[in-house]
Amino acid sequence: MAGGSQPAEGAAAIKYGWEKFRDNWGDIVLALIIGFAAIVVLTIIGIVIQSSLTSVDECKVNINNGVIRSSGCGDSPGFFMSIVAGGILQFLIFLGSSVLQLFVIRATLMIVRGQKLEASAVMSTENLGAYIIGAIIVGIMTFVGFILCILPGIAVAFLTVFWGYFVVDKNMSPMEAITASYNLVKDNAGAVFVFLILSWVTILVGAIACGVGLIVAWPVVIIATGYMYKRLQGEPVAA
Repeated sequence: MAGGSQPAEGAAAIKYGWEKFRDNWGDIVLALIIGFAAIVVLTIIGIVIQSSLTSVDECKVNINNGVIRSSGCGDSPGFFMSIVAGGILQFLIFLGSSVLQLFVIRATLMIVRGQKLEASAVMSTENLGAYIIGAIIVGIMTFVGFILCILPGIAVAFLTVFWGYFVVDKNMSPMEAITASYNLVKDNAGAVFVFLILSWVTILVGAIACGVGLIVAWPVVIIATGYMYKRLQGEPVAA
């Protein structure tokens, strides 16, 4: 059942996120565990590759009649190879994080639409290419913004908060999604600002609870973000 009368407000979004987490907590926690496990696996693979590309054979030193002889000494990997190995590791970590974020957004949209969470649907790789490209663009924009006295970086993060939802929900290209997020936030800056403040407070409270509360706080905020994304556009969410 869907409803269209819920207010596009931060407090209502957090309340909605909590209620939906309470109703779907088992599936949500399991999905998060699987997602983080995938990141760990990709990170381990990256570390193994990095180690194999930068390892140096062990030297064996023998002293015979006062003459020192060494064998098995390999050359150091060199600056270029070290950069390549480090880049592979960072890319695999980025890829794992992007895949997890994509799955989280897809699951969130299913929840706010009132659909049952199904692993095959949540873990679909549809829109993966567009999402990765968008993540790179937003990452670069945010990085450049932080270099320019920090505040521009905060502004970029604020204005692009919904871009991933537009990619998954509307099948937009990365630039279309970033532009759509910019326009949506610009037209509702006050409501989005209050929502983000409440979201940070929710996460902070979860962190204070020995960190265990983050298992609840993060999903609540994520679902609440999906709620705000829909309601700011006047679209209904599942009651």
